[in-house]
Amino acid sequence: MEISQEFSLTAKPADVWTALKDIRLVASCLPGAEVLETNEDGTSAKGRLSMRLGPISVGFDGQATITRDDESMQASLDGKGVDPKSSSRAQMKMQYRVVPEGEGSRMIINAQIALSGMLAQFSKGQIVQDIAAQLTGVFASRLQAALEPKQDASEGAGTAAPASAAAIPDAPALNPMSLLLPVLGQRLRQLMSGDIVLPVAFALLCLLIWEGVTRYFQISPVLLPAPSAVWDRMMETMPLLLHHAYPTVWESVVGFIIATFLGVALAALLSASRLMRSMLYPNVVFFQLIPKIALAPLFIVWLGIGYESRLTFSVFISFFPIVIAALAGLDNVDKSLLRLCRALTASSWQTFVSVRFPHAIPYIFSGMKIATTFAIIGVIVGEFITSQEGLGYLILFASAQADTALILASITVLCIFGLAFYGLVVILEKVARAKFGA
Repeated sequence: MEISQEFSLTAKPADVWTALKDIRLVASCLPGAEVLETNEDGTSAKGRLSMRLGPISVGFDGQATITRDDESMQASLDGKGVDPKSSSRAQMKMQYRVVPEGEGSRMIINAQIALSGMLAQFSKGQIVQDIAAQLTGVFASRLQAALEPKQDASEGAGTAAPASAAAIPDAPALNPMSLLLPVLGQRLRQLMSGDIVLPVAFALLCLLIWEGVTRYFQISPVLLPAPSAVWDRMMETMPLLLHHAYPTVWESVVGFIIATFLGVALAALLSASRLMRSMLYPNVVFFQLIPKIALAPLFIVWLGIGYESRLTFSVFISFFPIVIAALAGLDNVDKSLLRLCRALTASSWQTFVSVRFPHAIPYIFSGMKIATTFAIIGVIVGEFITSQEGLGYLILFASAQADTALILASITVLCIFGLAFYGLVVILEKVARAKFGA
């Protein structure tokens, strides 16, 4: 497996290279690394690297040999180690170099890592890549902190004070916003990509054809108003539309959130207990087969004509896709990873949090994407039957008045909310995938 990482430093290349020749300083910048023995010129060392992979603790005891070229400021490192607990072995060949970048420098790392034994299963996915990226970020920040006193001394006194491990602060905490901002930037870049431009262009073409057909054939606005008429009606009634959109939106969102938590919790229970699975899963499938729209009047009878019936029906109708999808994700975990967790004495809860749940995230969000539509449908159906407010009620009211333009304006607002809702779920999926390495 190959790993490539780069990062920038404000120190001059010569200062960075001098610091990198101090093996103990380098080890102090890498969380979990410890130098036990080294030779005089720092070209050979014995040490230990400890880290946690969720519930799994690993500690590699090994040795490394370093070959340096001071003139080109590049080096190669050959290392190997063994984890006594899991009998896993690791071998690494790494090349790194320091190059000028503006007034500072840039460090470029290329490594080939081979894992054998029980931990070899982790090299099949993104787990090692994600760990390497996080460790590189921490290493860069701590190395920069170690070099700052050296820069200050050079500027103030004209002599370079050596960097020391004591000058290195604790490793900084990972910022959750760093996961969200790249996703938002990627979404913005996709606005100019074919994935967005082509669908939008096709939709605009359809609207132009619709506008032309209604004008050319002079179709009655009661039957089919032109898009321009719908737009005018939407702008005219925007305060009314927003007033009725509020209850529809909040009931849909709350219903979706409740359905998501209940669905994932039930899926986790069914996955963890054979007894509960045998007892409940057939009933879940049975209720999935029932036309749920036909049950809507029962919720009115049981819970009344208030928001409680609409919210409950929204949860009921959007609950099943999440259960089915989450259960599929929790069940379809690589059996080798589960055997590895058992071999390393991980508890059932640790296995669920660190292996099963991250693996199920893509499945869960697939169910959530379906549930966004179902949650809105549940609320709209309830508003059709009993509500005195909401977009569903407004559509029904406009239908009684033969105001087709207002019907389509209400549907347009509903579609805009649905797209925004779906887009938010997609962004959350990107964040969750980045956070859990799914």
